[in-house]
Amino acid sequence: MKALVIVNPRAGIARDRQKIARQVESALPDCEVEIATPGSIAGLRETVTGAVSQGTGLVIAVGGDGTVHEVGRHLIGTRTALGILPLGSGNGLARGLGIGFTAKQALDVLRDGGERTIDVGYVNDEPFFSVSGIGFDAAVGEGFAKSKVRGILPYLSIAARESIQFKPVEVSIRFGGREIVAKVLLVAVANTDEFGSGAKIAPNADPSDGLLDVVVIRNVNVLEMLANSPRLFDGSIQEAGPVEMYQASEIRILRPQSAPLHVDGEPLAQGPVLHYSVARGALRVRVPNAP
Repeated sequence: MKALVIVNPRAGIARDRQKIARQVESALPDCEVEIATPGSIAGLRETVTGAVSQGTGLVIAVGGDGTVHEVGRHLIGTRTALGILPLGSGNGLARGLGIGFTAKQALDVLRDGGERTIDVGYVNDEPFFSVSGIGFDAAVGEGFAKSKVRGILPYLSIAARESIQFKPVEVSIRFGGREIVAKVLLVAVANTDEFGSGAKIAPNADPSDGLLDVVVIRNVNVLEMLANSPRLFDGSIQEAGPVEMYQASEIRILRPQSAPLHVDGEPLAQGPVLHYSVARGALRVRVPNAP
């Protein structure tokens, strides 16, 4: 089997990514391994799609959720599997699929794991694998994208700033024949359970059930936000008072005006109408074998 390793030299905390990527050759001794470091998004697309057309069985993204997103989007609907070496700040998909968040854990999965098909979420035809959403988390994601410093500490600093200055917005959320109109802190639409860094926004999300989990957090003040923040990390966010959770295969969100949203933590400018849908079993991923 052929395997392609895509290295993002700028993702996450500074490490010797080339050295780690070459460890793939040891983890996959029966594979013909190629390592590429594209210098642009266009170059990445060309490299990945070229590998797929040549019958490469595994493409491994070395970096964070942004790198995984850019690699994975070109593997949707193909027989080529996505592998993940998580070296980013959040590593949401790697955590959500049980791959872990260290190079050693991920290399073990590449060597000993199997393949699983997972659902792919879409918002206005833009794919996502973990979580998309609007509101507070989108504002934090936009701020983090502009930051020159990577890692969890600058992310937390931006989140603290936004918790003070963010203004909730009134939205209409329509799914399954019902409508919710509310002022919200955020609306997260989740395929897997967490944003990244252990923050589980949708603890019950299953990326193989053909459904998206919709998490609505209504308008709360800073003190309520701080009081409930530990629930993000212990898997009990659904027990917080201002949090509502639903499931649907299609969701339509209407908001007053164009504003950022995020897909897998990456900011994306979109209009006031957001249409979410899900493609069941559309992406193959290398994951740990079931116990």
